[in-house]
Amino acid sequence: MKKTNAIKERLNGHRRLLQRLHAMEQELEYLRNPGPKIPRLTHTPRGGGLPGDPVAEATDQIIELEKRVAQKREEIEADWAELEPVVEDLQPVETLVVNLRYMHGAEWPEISRIIYGKADDYEVEIDRYMNKTFKIHGRALLTMAEKWATSSGNP
Repeated sequence: MKKTNAIKERLNGHRRLLQRLHAMEQELEYLRNPGPKIPRLTHTPRGGGLPGDPVAEATDQIIELEKRVAQKREEIEADWAELEPVVEDLQPVETLVVNLRYMHGAEWPEISRIIYGKADDYEVEIDRYMNKTFKIHGRALLTMAEKWATSSGNP
């Protein structure tokens, strides 16, 4: 087992929280702006009474989802607060890579472009710059793994 596995697992767990939040935000956006009406097809028979108020039902769904989004944001903030001590001692470019990847959920090409995109040969040497980004990430993981392993209460 690599010595970076524990911190990678922990960071990827944080990234999954960000992805869940993003999915919830997309759902919320849909509920706020549903677009054209799509008929509800259900195999459950309805009673003969009047149907519920669709506007009130939609409003209730939005309010409930807004609460869940707020809770997820708090969970993400608390989770990052646990990780922050192992990130703060990194070199500035390492901190940038880790923050972009795990705190903001950026993908590798975007991270590479942010760091090296202004280089004259970036478009021609994009693979080389991507590898440099991966090496920065690897160094950051090694540093973080050592600190994570020695900090109290962490595996």
